[in-house]
Amino acid sequence: PGTDLSALRPAVDALVRHHPALRTRFRRTDDGRRQEVLPDVPDGILTHHDVAGLDGPALEAEVRRAADAARDSLDPAAGRVVRVLLFDHGPDLPAQLLFTVHHLVVDGVSWRILLADLETAHRCAADGRPVDLPPATTAYGHWAARLQAHTRSGALDGDLAHWERTAAAPAGLPAGRPGPNTHGTAATVTVELEPETTEALLRRVPEVYRTQVNDVLLSALGRTLARWCGRDTVLVGVEGHGREDLFDDVDLSRTVGWFTAEFPLALTVAPDAGWHDILRSVKEQLRAVPLHGLSHGALRHLLPDSPLTGAPAPQVGFNYHGQWDADGGGSGLYGAALPPAGG
Repeated sequence: PGTDLSALRPAVDALVRHHPALRTRFRRTDDGRRQEVLPDVPDGILTHHDVAGLDGPALEAEVRRAADAARDSLDPAAGRVVRVLLFDHGPDLPAQLLFTVHHLVVDGVSWRILLADLETAHRCAADGRPVDLPPATTAYGHWAARLQAHTRSGALDGDLAHWERTAAAPAGLPAGRPGPNTHGTAATVTVELEPETTEALLRRVPEVYRTQVNDVLLSALGRTLARWCGRDTVLVGVEGHGREDLFDDVDLSRTVGWFTAEFPLALTVAPDAGWHDILRSVKEQLRAVPLHGLSHGALRHLLPDSPLTGAPAPQVGFNYHGQWDADGGGSGLYGAALPPAGG
């Protein structure tokens, strides 16, 4: 209760100073965008919002308003890529913390690094100690330069045949409901599973079939799409973490940045096959993807005159972020997850 702003502010400053990605701007030049790291921590990253006395719809409206304003204030061209909002409910109630970062500089792995480091920094500041964070690893810019040189050296050319075969898979989907297909008509559908089903998905099925959760989810998606499309093969866009061990002298374990590898998967699933056969087949198809998909983006975007340029894009995507468990113990900075705010 009553989160100490005097400890949170130096913690946020130390976090942004420690991770160059949070001080990055994308300056427009004649030959495209150029990524630069600013030497100093930008002003106005942390803001305090007094919501004491608000509850119900009024509180939700104020949090949403502030969250939308923070999101709209992000400007990669100016180096404003992160905002932290503290919603203060008064001295007797826990505060809410909203941490928003532009996707250009973070991915799922980055969030785990940042949230852990912010808690460490806050603990140090609250105890009156200098903030001491674990060292950051290889800089994102260094990794990008190494990957480009590696790709253009021909080291990934052996994967081209796989990706060209994948590009030949049908990408179209049957027409859905009539009406405009625009950003303004998009909708979010959220589904929650009961505890028993969740336990089966996360624990029992992977143990029985010696597979992973994402294999199970992708099998269900593949079977559904195959039945809907009326064919065995569907093109699905899949995301991986992209932090592959290509170089012995590169360590990305604590590097903040957008490393995500997006790649197409020509998923072949017999619509009427049993689950045992489907799971085994999908597992084998995923394991056959070169470098967990990293080479697709490298060969398509970093190779001059790439044969993958212009390949059809999947019309449906799949991304499994893993399990995010909130620590409700009350001894740390985070008591529980803040519900999504803003639209």
